[in-house]
Amino acid sequence: MARESDPVRTWTILNALVLLLVAFSGCIQAEEEVIIRQGGSSTVLPLAEAWSGSFGVGRHVHFELDGAGSNSGIHRLCAGQLDIADASRAMRPGEEATCRANGVAPVAFQVATDGIVVVMSHENDYVDALSLEELQEVFGEGQAETWADVRDGWPDDPVRVHLPGLQSGTRDFFMETVLEPAGLELRGDAFTSQDDDLIAQFIRPFPNSVGIFGRGFLPRTEHFLDAVPIDAGDGPVAPSLEAIEDGAYPLSRPLYLYTDGAPTDAVADYLAYALGPGQEQVEAVGYLPLSQEARQAELARLQG
Repeated sequence: MARESDPVRTWTILNALVLLLVAFSGCIQAEEEVIIRQGGSSTVLPLAEAWSGSFGVGRHVHFELDGAGSNSGIHRLCAGQLDIADASRAMRPGEEATCRANGVAPVAFQVATDGIVVVMSHENDYVDALSLEELQEVFGEGQAETWADVRDGWPDDPVRVHLPGLQSGTRDFFMETVLEPAGLELRGDAFTSQDDDLIAQFIRPFPNSVGIFGRGFLPRTEHFLDAVPIDAGDGPVAPSLEAIEDGAYPLSRPLYLYTDGAPTDAVADYLAYALGPGQEQVEAVGYLPLSQEARQAELARLQG
């Protein structure tokens, strides 16, 4: 004879099933809420945008990205506010000491190579190249006031300089590479912005304006800005990927991602992607991918 169902037992089973479903949905929700906080260099930002967009497909990972500058990214990594700091320069000893004092052990991974480009408007028809000494005249404090001061035969138009802001690794690298060897500071009358697009738009209409940013921003602006070839003593060299790769272009520099210690879980998977399949996106963004040997070395460090 069939037993009548026990209402209490049935209700208990239903409650258990509901609790299991809630727990299971909570696991799914937790997986969906994995967040990677990545910020810093505006130069590295286009790479971060490309990589995060591809890596995130089919994964429960959300990225919080910004391009507030290398200095900002390094500072926030040291303060425990970022999972990854993007940097267009190497961390300084003092910054590393600050990190370690805060219990953060910074680890650098090179992910690409860039060249800082010196740009002028298509409207300019006289600057065909600049030597390192002329760059010092243009960008150095107390140096050239007009383009005629930079080179005989150029017009007596005022030099107008546009630079990344104080948080910028591009600004720091340019100053350390070009100006500091001559004992110069960056000129104080320069227009500054952390927004590369704003710098480009301010240069665009004026033939006497000049600025700098990472090569990855050049494809967005090459229809109205020119990259000025740089002469380090062996003749003018344009910032082509080939010239950056063989070292002929004098303003080449590595790009880094910094983490707190050896990365794990989703951050480790993301870096493995950036150093693996993500290298195919590097050239499309405008930078030089790592060589196979360098890529394998970085992956070996990542995998411990």
